[in-house]
Amino acid sequence: MDPDPAEAAAAARAAALDLGVDPSTLTRTAAGSTSAVFLGSGVAIIVAAPGADLEDVSRRVDLAADLARDARFVHPRWDGARDVGGRVVTAWDLVDPGPHDWHSAGAALRALHAAPAATYRDRHDLADLASLADVSAGIERARESRRIPGSSAVVLRRAVDRLTGEIAPYRQDLVVVHGDLHAPNLLHGRGGAVLCDTDEIGVAPAAYDLGMLLDPLRSAVPRASLGDFVRGYGA
Repeated sequence: MDPDPAEAAAAARAAALDLGVDPSTLTRTAAGSTSAVFLGSGVAIIVAAPGADLEDVSRRVDLAADLARDARFVHPRWDGARDVGGRVVTAWDLVDPGPHDWHSAGAALRALHAAPAATYRDRHDLADLASLADVSAGIERARESRRIPGSSAVVLRRAVDRLTGEIAPYRQDLVVVHGDLHAPNLLHGRGGAVLCDTDEIGVAPAAYDLGMLLDPLRSAVPRASLGDFVRGYGA
């Protein structure tokens, strides 16, 4: 929880004034360990938790701005993030809630996957989410620091090598993936579905998103709407 909710509210009100929005229209809708969300007249204002890195958040907002141009992604109101009263704040177009349109949701994901992966990877330094190189490095660090015995490191490295081999056939066509595609990050608006949240965006096979979204244990797409989603996605 935010250690100073009054400070977050003050930052949101100041941001609203900068945006030309009446602060009295703001309603706090969410609060957690990472942010506080305020909705106002046509705008969503997000106040990051204390200690958030302005430069890092700005990079993620810049990524969202590019995706809003090339795909169906929520549009930021500012270039990057801003320091407002000592808190890192971002501002976004408010998506006017509409009926759930799973055909449009499929099209939104397809548009994201159609974004030029090589360009985005270079411009925004996107991580390769389907690579296990970081896992291998972590195992070696754990072995060197004696947090795990050498025998365990050998077993884990063998598992990584096996999984790397299994993944290899699917790594021929890497696309821009959302990386955390579940219901709250897929917004259904009156103009159709749009995506939000750039925290986990990277490059990987398209199945990275599809598997997460359609996992029977946590599927965000109702079974009755699966056909509409697939037709919207187009594959």
